[in-house]
Amino acid sequence: RNLDGKWDEWTYYNHGQFLRAELDNNFDGKPDEWITYSNFIPVSAEKDTDFNGVPDAFAIYSNGIVQEIDVRPNNSQFTVQRWIYRNDVLSEIWRGGDSNGVFKEIVKYDPFFNATNTQFGEFSSK
Repeated sequence: RNLDGKWDEWTYYNHGQFLRAELDNNFDGKPDEWITYSNFIPVSAEKDTDFNGVPDAFAIYSNGIVQEIDVRPNNSQFTVQRWIYRNDVLSEIWRGGDSNGVFKEIVKYDPFFNATNTQFGEFSSK
């Protein structure tokens, strides 16, 4: 992908069916993003944002469009941030998540990523 002659994308198939892809986004020779597909459409993804080999962000897709990304640093047991998308555009970030799935802040955004509203309190993700 960066034209340096080294592998930085791996794709896996089973009988012609596209199953998953692994991407090396910092070009160190090791994958740091893993995407799972069904019928050639992404259904989930994991991304190692600090490049230590452990996923930190977990995406859920619907009809190939990202719906939600949970940020769980180093694959921790609870979500510290949740990014919510509408029509493939980030519309909300829930912050301050704890082990009970309760968040302390919700920031809403317009389509140009300008904050339009911030709420503080206790918001359940369930």
